Amino acid sequence: MTTPWEVEPLECLSISACQALGAVAFRRWCARHDLVHAELDAFVEHAFSLAEAPDLVAWERDMPALVAVGLGDDLPEELAGVYEDCRSQIFLALVQHVTEIGYANMYCGRTPAPWRHLHAVLAILDEEGMGRPDVTPFLVSSSSERDGWGEPLAPEVMAVWREVR
Repeated sequence: MTTPWEVEPLECLSISACQALGAVAFRRWCARHDLVHAELDAFVEHAFSLAEAPDLVAWERDMPALVAVGLGDDLPEELAGVYEDCRSQIFLALVQHVTEIGYANMYCGRTPAPWRHLHAVLAILDEEGMGRPDVTPFLVSSSSERDGWGEPLAPEVMAVWREVR
């Protein structure tokens, strides 16, 4: 049986869909490693909210601390002191790649960077034998629209995306 991963290349997904799929993958990795923290939840929700953000400046201004880590800042002490896994290179790479999915093309023309970062996130899951999230719900948002960002999404679509584990 052919899976959606084999039929649809990731590059057909909008950047918004890639960002949400990256958030799902990050949440899955954290669950596998028993990482639970409000800052991790805020990071995931912020990644999802990019697809709904009517104002990118406001969206950026409300970024949680882990987004700053993904852009090069140090890990906040509250996380570094709680979980050893939060200091691991794999965790930090996931944070960086999930962050860069959304930020890579934010203020420039379309480049392959968001999809490259999503591939990197999924490769981490593959390396740990975790399995990839179901891509099917994300296929509704195409990279062929709005310079890769996809069309605005209905709240029902976002609700489905948030439920993917």
